[in-house]
Amino acid sequence: MPKPDDDLRSSQRTHASLIQRVRDLTDTASWVEFDRLYRPFLFKIARRSGLPPEDADEIVQEVFAKVAQAIVEFQLDHERGRFRGWLKAITVRKLIDRRRARDRSVSPVAMTSDPPVFDSLEEDWDREYRRHVLNHAMEQVRSRIEPKTWTCFEEHTLRRRRAEEIATELGMTVNAVYVNAFRTIGRIRAQCQDYEEEKECEI
Repeated sequence: MPKPDDDLRSSQRTHASLIQRVRDLTDTASWVEFDRLYRPFLFKIARRSGLPPEDADEIVQEVFAKVAQAIVEFQLDHERGRFRGWLKAITVRKLIDRRRARDRSVSPVAMTSDPPVFDSLEEDWDREYRRHVLNHAMEQVRSRIEPKTWTCFEEHTLRRRRAEEIATELGMTVNAVYVNAFRTIGRIRAQCQDYEEEKECEI
């Protein structure tokens, strides 16, 4: 029976990214992964814009519908911008349209400018997006590797503890701590690369 670490071979091989795979609307597994990655983030963004939970859910559905409609034509061009910029444009437009529709229902005078809250959202989007992608990638990797391997990374890389202390606690060599931490960083970056965020996935 293969070990959990063996499951990561697929994430480290040369393959199409998640954004490329979901261009095939029949690829159910990739769309499930896409949903797990982006739905919580988009819901959080919608709630931060002031929408109640039920409206935030509707916005997420609208964004997903738009992505499914347009993803086939979307072209990855890292010189011009990443997927997150495209997703941001769709999301912000949906949020602005929802806010304007709500305001028109209260007042017959249509809004002439975008609500101030979206200026802040535009500024914060990239930072929040990168943080979300990194956290999701770390969760994915943690679920697939041995607990000791993850502990080496968590204690040495994230908590900045000395490798000698960790080695003593885990009953392994200092070199093994370094190797496990280094390999885990590589796996996390490979997972980020699958989401087209490899250069921004800084640990």
